[in-house]
Amino acid sequence: MSNPFSLSFPLLLTAGILLIQAHAETALQSSEQNTKNSHGLSQVAASSYVRPGHHGMIFESEDIANIGFIIGTECVAVVDTGGSYTEGMRLLQAIRSLTATPICYVINTHVHPDHMLGNKAFQQESTHFVGPQNLPQALGLVGDIFLDRLQASKHSVQAATEIIFPDVLVSDTLQLDLGDRKLLLMAHDVAHTAADLSIYDPKDDVLWMVGVLYSHNIFLYSRLIHPFLMH
Repeated sequence: MSNPFSLSFPLLLTAGILLIQAHAETALQSSEQNTKNSHGLSQVAASSYVRPGHHGMIFESEDIANIGFIIGTECVAVVDTGGSYTEGMRLLQAIRSLTATPICYVINTHVHPDHMLGNKAFQQESTHFVGPQNLPQALGLVGDIFLDRLQASKHSVQAATEIIFPDVLVSDTLQLDLGDRKLLLMAHDVAHTAADLSIYDPKDDVLWMVGVLYSHNIFLYSRLIHPFLMH
């Protein structure tokens, strides 16, 4: 006799994903309406700020990724930096409009260019760039392609844009101390790409899933497609 629950499992799984997506989107929209400031930031928790992206094509539009930062008493952690040096500079200005706390960490959650080509804006001796263990390999494969595409785009004021490789790698989990809070970084081997991070802030009970969760799409991973180029 067949298991009566086996046929319904895919539907239940899909329903669960959609429920999570709907909840996340509703929460973000509510936060945007209440706390969006002149820099386009939404305060999603006491110390967490998001610059929401909009729908668009990489290298054809700007500000398409959700990026943000977490402010601690001793350090700021940036979560992705956008798709160009100028976008990274806008995020830096937004941070400095709220705090003078040192930016100790830039966390690159995955290899896609709309999330990490703004790194140059944050490059200084006191800042560590953090990424999943496989990120350097991925950047080595596609970094020059990203720069060529960016220079050919209508947003090619990006002479200062360059690939910044991580100096801190996460193979499993890693804690980052911001003073009043310790962030937990978790590496995922197969998620949005073949090298992804999610970030949990236990003090504010906020989980940053970035590319691991989509609000308008159910992302399907295929080993038949090169994992570093998927979007």
